[in-house]
Amino acid sequence: MPILTKAFTGCQWGHDGPTEAASFYKLKEGQCLENGLPSSHLSGPGSERQELPGPNYLESIAKSHIQRGNPAFQNVQQKEPENDENFGDEEGPGPAVDKGPIKCGSWITLGGCENGHYFAKPVDCGREWCLRCRKSSHRRRMSRWFSKIKKIDVMGYLVITFPIEKRPRSQERLKRFAAAITRALINRGIKRGLRRWHWFGENSRLWNPHLNILIDEGYLSPEKLSSIKKTVQGLVGSKKIDVHYEYSQKIFKKIHWLKYITRPTFLDREWDEVMADEFFKFRNVWSWGKWNDDDKWQLPKSEEQLGYVAKFEKNICPVCGDKIHWCGVMPIDRFLELGYEQIWSEIWQLRAPPRQVILFEFFKIIQRGQSKENDKRPSLP
Repeated sequence: MPILTKAFTGCQWGHDGPTEAASFYKLKEGQCLENGLPSSHLSGPGSERQELPGPNYLESIAKSHIQRGNPAFQNVQQKEPENDENFGDEEGPGPAVDKGPIKCGSWITLGGCENGHYFAKPVDCGREWCLRCRKSSHRRRMSRWFSKIKKIDVMGYLVITFPIEKRPRSQERLKRFAAAITRALINRGIKRGLRRWHWFGENSRLWNPHLNILIDEGYLSPEKLSSIKKTVQGLVGSKKIDVHYEYSQKIFKKIHWLKYITRPTFLDREWDEVMADEFFKFRNVWSWGKWNDDDKWQLPKSEEQLGYVAKFEKNICPVCGDKIHWCGVMPIDRFLELGYEQIWSEIWQLRAPPRQVILFEFFKIIQRGQSKENDKRPSLP
């Protein structure tokens, strides 16, 4: 394992540090070197170009930072990670520890495919209330579901909402209820689906957990829907449970549901600090069933960039389709000297196709316009 990766994985995470790891957590010792990433020509000052020896470059950067006494490497425990668990779907803060120099977004992980396409992304904390990584975490969740929803022709959208007195306030109750309703759907012939909790309503700061479920199903008869509702009422012990269901075959509707369900709703930790602490290592993104059949539809041209980014988030090179190998991390201040270009929010590519850079600049202009419109709207009291 390169020194820099070892140093990073040995860190302790606190309220200002990552609670989820990047893809290199899955790599076994020496895998990057065995895979033999090709050497890269990185742009230097002016027209000069510098030959860099693939993954060995990360180790040399680490050594140079240690030798220079970079404060980012102080007080870092030199030990292997305790396990290879990937925290990509977990949301919540780590245990309270002393705040150190390593914070969300201060590290970049680098990777590439064997055909010489190189990418970079920040190591995010994944908390819904983190202003720095909220958008990139949303994009990651969306991308992980994207390949699955393309296999659904007619999609159903189920929302289950609790009365105030029955709203769960523990990991155990949330897990138990979500698992039980999933089993109930499977028993009624719904063979696959995806689920995720929202914690607050759109215009409220009152704790309001409601379960969002996308299913591979269209029309549900009144009898079947009534049966699902009675099962949910029995699980919760209340007849005040609200069960909303709709379905659609329209592509834009399915994409809208995907974006809506995977969005963050816990936007401020102070809204409910008790539950914020409760979410440590809580997995909030689940799917069930088999997803190995062919796609039922393709992205419209206006959403092509979503497909490009979705491949990247699944560690697939969007240029050639090969696997992206993530080899380690480095401080962001050092990374900014390497000449990567931003192709999407929090995604960089070396020698990026001009079209992708232009698309990103175009969407940034649109987002700035939307932000100005949102600023005009009245804020929550």
